Amino acid sequence: MKRRSTDGTFKKTLATLFAFTLIVFAGTAAFAQTPDAHTTRGTVDWPGYYIGTVPAASGPGIETMLILQDMNGETQYILIENYLEEKDGQFRSSGPGMWDESGRSITLAGPGESRVVFVSEGWVQFLGAGETVGSETSEYALRKMDVFTGADRALLVDPAEVRTGDQGGRKIVAFPGIITFNENTAGGYRSLKADFEIDCVVRWHTMSRIRYYDLGYGSGRIIRESAMEGGRAMPILAADEDVIYQAWGRYCRP
Repeated sequence: MKRRSTDGTFKKTLATLFAFTLIVFAGTAAFAQTPDAHTTRGTVDWPGYYIGTVPAASGPGIETMLILQDMNGETQYILIENYLEEKDGQFRSSGPGMWDESGRSITLAGPGESRVVFVSEGWVQFLGAGETVGSETSEYALRKMDVFTGADRALLVDPAEVRTGDQGGRKIVAFPGIITFNENTAGGYRSLKADFEIDCVVRWHTMSRIRYYDLGYGSGRIIRESAMEGGRAMPILAADEDVIYQAWGRYCRP
């Protein structure tokens, strides 16, 4: 009797298995790239600017800003660290951020960087060895900043540093802030740090102790310093794109 060939059947079986494997792999990859609605990544408003001062091995601490960005589904970060009271003690890194399987922590994966950041609503924390969960009260936690965005700039304010007072029956709001510009200004600076004071009633503001920087987010080299902008109080323009007007609306209105 002539033996029936199984070669054709075997090839069909392999083709079917291969196609099934591709479907499963594609589904798994798509699932891994899509944030789970029940994880921190899927439920928390995590993109933004975070600031704080964390402990240093020597010196009073490290003034730290972490910027987390969602770029079309890809997480990117910028980390700026300023070692207080140290000359040339500023360091900056950037690159991709890799979420863990739980969707709660991000590994900073830029050149020479591998620290892990726990993410929560309104704060993040650098995790130490063996840690998997962060705490808002940790010495290594950073607070999320308030952001006021204009056409060509953004005002960044640490809400923990906002102070209110009274002057002749008028509410006064004061805070240190950072203005970062989309492009270099005519004066050659890209950002500034200053102490802001807003008179909520007459709607005027002052900027004092101003430091102008050649890089964004109040980083890089200080180009120049000024005691007060214009030497006097300035009116707050009632324009939605004015970042000071936005801050007045946030901190002065009941």
